Amino acid sequence: MNVLQEVYVGDTESSAIADVKDALTLKYAAYREWGQDAILPESQSFDREFEQLRQGRFILGDADGCRSQLRELIADVGPANILLRPQWPGMPQERVLASLRRLSGIIAELGGTGGAS
Repeated sequence: MNVLQEVYVGDTESSAIADVKDALTLKYAAYREWGQDAILPESQSFDREFEQLRQGRFILGDADGCRSQLRELIADVGPANILLRPQWPGMPQERVLASLRRLSGIIAELGGTGGAS
């Protein structure tokens, strides 16, 4: 099984949230407009405040928090592959690149191949 996961690694958890909140809120508002959550249970609706929307949906935080969330995902789901989506419309490229630099260290620690298998 493959898993697709939104991910952003900030300097701190609060800065990570601040860095991506607008872009992810806009993205999921568009998904809601398109009716993409119509097939989901009510508990999974995209019509939620950001704090509720992000719970269990995004890997978001500082390096330690993201590492922990990825370990938990691997342990709970046991996916063959995890496809990470690190960028969304409206995000400045320098933020994306900074997050990717932090994320690369986490993936290396977790023994990921980064697509090199």
